[in-house]
Amino acid sequence: MAAKSLLSVCAREAINARETSSCSFERDRLLTLIGLPLLAVLFGLLIVACFKLAHSHLLLATGTLWIGYGIYEYLMQIRVLCSGECNIRVDLLLIYPVLLALTLASLFRVTMVLWRRRRRLD
Repeated sequence: MAAKSLLSVCAREAINARETSSCSFERDRLLTLIGLPLLAVLFGLLIVACFKLAHSHLLLATGTLWIGYGIYEYLMQIRVLCSGECNIRVDLLLIYPVLLALTLASLFRVTMVLWRRRRRLD
């Protein structure tokens, strides 16, 4: 119920084009990767490092996409790929779900490999 009321408050404020601390806090938390593309690159490097554990090409692909996304966000920040009128980022509607799905699949893959190794050792 509280989340629904917060959502309705945020929706009303978006319509009225005003910001309050509760809405801007949630938005800022969600946009951390946009503001700090280095975090995306570091996360991608961490996933690529997990390749040594699982030897799965899925991990290499996921890590490479995270690194690519971090570079892409950096280029958007310094206005190489954006002329300055990039307030509405529709591209993120495609990028975030793909990164999320691949990250979850990679996490599942690493978990399964480590679980199987542990079972073999027992």
